[in-house]
Amino acid sequence: MSFRKHPHYKCTRLSMTEEVPSHWTVTKLAHRAEVQLGKMLDAARISGHHLRPYLRNVDVQWDRIKVTDLPMMDFDEDDRQKFALRPGDLLVCEGGEIGRVAVWDGELQECYYQKALHRVRPKRGDDPRFLYWSITAAAKTGVFSERANQTTIEHLPAEKLRAHLFCFPPQAEQRTIANFLDRETTKIDALITKQEELVERIKEKRNVEIDTAVTKGLNPVTPRKKTETTWFGEIPVHWNIKRLKHVASGITVGIVVTPSKYYVEAGIPALRSLNVLAMNVSRENLVFVGEEFSEVLAKSTLRAGDLVSVRTGQPGTTAVIGSDLDGANCIDLIITRRSKLFHSQYLAYVMNSDLARAQYTAGSEGAIQQHFNVETASNLIVPYPPLEEQAAIAEHLDGLMSRFDQLTNCCLEAIDRLREHRTALITAAVTGQIDVARQMAEAAE
Repeated sequence: MSFRKHPHYKCTRLSMTEEVPSHWTVTKLAHRAEVQLGKMLDAARISGHHLRPYLRNVDVQWDRIKVTDLPMMDFDEDDRQKFALRPGDLLVCEGGEIGRVAVWDGELQECYYQKALHRVRPKRGDDPRFLYWSITAAAKTGVFSERANQTTIEHLPAEKLRAHLFCFPPQAEQRTIANFLDRETTKIDALITKQEELVERIKEKRNVEIDTAVTKGLNPVTPRKKTETTWFGEIPVHWNIKRLKHVASGITVGIVVTPSKYYVEAGIPALRSLNVLAMNVSRENLVFVGEEFSEVLAKSTLRAGDLVSVRTGQPGTTAVIGSDLDGANCIDLIITRRSKLFHSQYLAYVMNSDLARAQYTAGSEGAIQQHFNVETASNLIVPYPPLEEQAAIAEHLDGLMSRFDQLTNCCLEAIDRLREHRTALITAAVTGQIDVARQMAEAAE
């Protein structure tokens, strides 16, 4: 969509734009709305005669408020007067994803809110939806983040929010702009959803290709035999199945006891779970351990061809150590030592497969275990084709995964562009950079 500029502008000192239409007002939010921070949580007042539901930061998402299973707290008469919500109020997150905002439409007959939220209540009949889009534009362009207190965790104090400059067109124009943005962002969001669904389909296709290759091989007409395990069903007749401990030269775990005492500014790279992705090692946020501890940490020293697997968070996620990380160390990761009995890349595909993950979840009511430990890894049942066939399967999957990665990256880039366009459209509309009334009239023709 091309932006048609509004025909009348005036200069103003506004962070999001330097020009607005001449008949618009630019003023601090405090001049047009009451900004009230929520009630301080009081653990001693979770029971009493005045229990009422209240909203938390997590309950307020972009343009959506969760009102099921809300916590209760005691609100006396003064509290109820001060912190009650009414339709048309806006709730703005004070911390976390600061500036995240939604409009309260009276989803519950009576509801309140806690200190992690600001209530913004228009005072002059301004349209809540227009104000919603104005606050969204400020949050999405990082204005609130730049103005937040410079602490470890960002916050948006009430005085900062009150002092922020917003543009206010006449009320009828506010409603027109809000309706325009409701309509156009719905279209953009639908396109984003389609791209996200495509990413999920690609992911599913990846998993199917991996599972098929590591259990059936590359020749679909190869005769098959049944296995004694329910995990794999039939496999090629010349394959075997083995427990991981019988093909690895060793299975151990990285540094688990006070690893931080070994940290240094520069030294030997030490991988953590956040560095281990499926089939890939990320060097972002690497930590280092001192070379003087090499003897103490010899048990967890990594060699090219070793496999490292995540224990918690995304248990079982596995990557192969390349030559560039030979001699590195690791923290709280499962290490499967390289062996002449398996091809490292092939085995990593097996351990990242849905069929392996099914083994991790066994006995945990369908939920992935919180810990992937040495015992679980040791007893993992893996398909075991001849070594040259392992190499061929790994090479085949490498090629497929490369193409899947390209498709996924195209989708993710499209999503980024759509989100950027969405933010630009919102910002342009609420600051008068486009003539929304004319845009809508032309669209209706």
